[in-house]
Amino acid sequence: MPTLLYCLASVPSAELTMRTYVGVTEDLKRRLRQHQGLIKGGARSTRVRSTWRPLYTIQGFPSRRVALQFEWRLHRRLTPSAVHCALNPFGVSVTGRRAWQLYQAMRMERVTAQAPPTASLSLHVSWFNAQLFRTATTSDSLSWPPGVTHTHA
Repeated sequence: MPTLLYCLASVPSAELTMRTYVGVTEDLKRRLRQHQGLIKGGARSTRVRSTWRPLYTIQGFPSRRVALQFEWRLHRRLTPSAVHCALNPFGVSVTGRRAWQLYQAMRMERVTAQAPPTASLSLHVSWFNAQLFRTATTSDSLSWPPGVTHTHA
């Protein structure tokens, strides 16, 4: 199976605020069940919240290593919070900030010093959130690299 990079969003409740989680896997269905505590092996940070939903997945990485380099980049903030509010067409919600972070990473020349040039990759983003998909594909302020395609899952 090909390597996927995925972003999950927790379902907020009265006691818990929404969180996101980014990871890499070859089997998203199995990994999602692990994060939800249905089978053994979920990340420690996802155990408190039992309901997780995919926000997006990215496929087309030439290797697991490149997917892990993207994951590493997505774990780091790329711009200060004040800039998020002014420039981010996805909005200031937790999910909007995560989508904006993905866009910023895709626009970098390389996500790490050892990563291949981002523009040389043919990546496909499957959006599980209709609003984020619409913004990603129709906003005039976003200019995705030529090799990036989008669908609504």
